[in-house]
Amino acid sequence: MQRAHKIRLNPSAEQEKYLRQACGVARFVFNWGLAEWRRQYEADEEPSAYKLKKQLNAVKRQEFPWMYDVTKCAVDTGFRNIDAAFKGVGCTVEVLEQVEGKSEHEELVEDILTIEG
Repeated sequence: MQRAHKIRLNPSAEQEKYLRQACGVARFVFNWGLAEWRRQYEADEEPSAYKLKKQLNAVKRQEFPWMYDVTKCAVDTGFRNIDAAFKGVGCTVEVLEQVEGKSEHEELVEDILTIEG
């Protein structure tokens, strides 16, 4: 038997803005990582979440300085999710490419991943 607890958050306007920013960063990192994973995969390289994180950290300050506005856990969440999608669950680039539209993509991600952070 599985049990669940639902907790409702009542953030202030400032907290809600911050939470939305953190979720946006996690989504951006996931999408960036997916694109990089695909590029490396097609180039016959062996992509990994660790390599992608190292690669992003090398360019983050110059190209994506807004990522520093939120906790580093938001960035880590994006990489954990992409790592889970490809290794833990066995999802492939082809499966993710078949998904069209934001809502369908979100449904797939919710089905195979647990978003933490």
